[in-house]
Amino acid sequence: MAVRKRQRPVQAKQKSASKEIPIVRSKATFDLPPELISELRTASVLAGETLAFIAERGLSSELQRLRDEIMGGKPFPMPIKTRKGRPPKA
Repeated sequence: MAVRKRQRPVQAKQKSASKEIPIVRSKATFDLPPELISELRTASVLAGETLAFIAERGLSSELQRLRDEIMGGKPFPMPIKTRKGRPPKA
């Protein structure tokens, strides 16, 4: 049985002209349908990519779609104050 080495699709650090800058990451937890997770796991193994990398690409694409649709392509404003828990009811 052959063992495939997986390459990391995203480097842990970005190179700048003067030094390497570490990429800051935050953790998030999502409840997703088991069928979706199962297929994503299989796809990630076959593609040689991590679930985090696939999720980051998908979330980035969806965020850009929302920016285009709602904000005319501009970034959403950053919250002034972060709060814990669920967002307030509208």
